[in-house]
Amino acid sequence: MKQKTCCFTGHRDIPLGDYQLIFDKTEEIVERLIKKGYLYFGAGGALGFDTIAALAVLKLKEHYPDIRLILVLPCRFQTRGWASEDVKIYENIKEQADKFVYTSEEYTRGCMHKRNRHLVDNSSACIAYLTESKGETAYTVDYAAKHGLTVRLLVICKGRNTMKKKLIISLIAVILVLGVAFAIGALVKENKDTLQDMIIRIESAIKEVLGDDVKKQTETIVVGTLKYADKEGNEINYHILKTTYYEADPSEITGLNVDALGVLINPDSANRCKEMKIKNWDAALYEFDEHSYLCWTDTPEISYVLEYGSEAVPDEEIVKMAESAETLERNK
Repeated sequence: MKQKTCCFTGHRDIPLGDYQLIFDKTEEIVERLIKKGYLYFGAGGALGFDTIAALAVLKLKEHYPDIRLILVLPCRFQTRGWASEDVKIYENIKEQADKFVYTSEEYTRGCMHKRNRHLVDNSSACIAYLTESKGETAYTVDYAAKHGLTVRLLVICKGRNTMKKKLIISLIAVILVLGVAFAIGALVKENKDTLQDMIIRIESAIKEVLGDDVKKQTETIVVGTLKYADKEGNEINYHILKTTYYEADPSEITGLNVDALGVLINPDSANRCKEMKIKNWDAALYEFDEHSYLCWTDTPEISYVLEYGSEAVPDEEIVKMAESAETLERNK
């Protein structure tokens, strides 16, 4: 059973804007483990990530009825002092769980610690939401790694691009405009002249709200790939990406151009993301099952990606390679 069991550990405090991202990523990793034969998923019942993880498992049970959610609770009165809405969610999860156990009857200073060790001791994999180097979550991740568990760190890498956010906001505005317009249309649909006038107003509203955003914003292509091999023959691909700006403003790109990476990878699907610096450039290392990608942006127009085998080449060697790489000469 242990070889088919995965546990969760993570922070209680989660930025409000990250909830959906973390839920989606957790669901994706859990589903991947299910396809590898994992059946049992242990959550600690706490606020924050524990709750997200439990809800993700319950959602996946709709498609994978054989999986089991096991709540490992630190004591019988864990919810004492919680907000009433949080208690309702907790009780709802508890009712739907396949099993729940208490590692202690009463609350003590060490009961949370005991709960976390129990989760790790009975699992072979651990999905962790870890953003701090200290605290109980950091301890649990370290404890899991030392005891041979496969640890999947769930880290949300946020791009610094603003173009996509602006476009989303614009689209929301259009949806609101259309919603009002169609509501009006329902009242005047019998009058053809009035309806035609409404259509014209809708078209004008869309043009006014979106403006040039409906036009092509950017285009990124791989302009070249240099192939290398280390002493053991492991292949390393050095991709050069070029972004052309049409309606978008390149000055809005500060740091890593995450949108440009989409021609090679989907950053949101990475098992792990580690942000860093390559020389003076913002960079990120995205790890997938078989390959890893070290990415950085020199200018809004030019980005670089080093692709290599996740287990074949040490990350440190790739970072050294990136720091010694020459960039394209900029057009004057």
